[in-house]
Amino acid sequence: FAANLGEHTNAMRIRHLIMMAAQYCQPPMIA
Repeated sequence: FAANLGEHTNAMRIRHLIMMAAQYCQPPMIA
């Protein structure tokens, strides 16, 4: 369970970094 939980948190961390990188690289869309 600990290993599975570690992989889950690692995936969420990578996903969070990708989302932040996308927001930082791409200009915010103005509606």
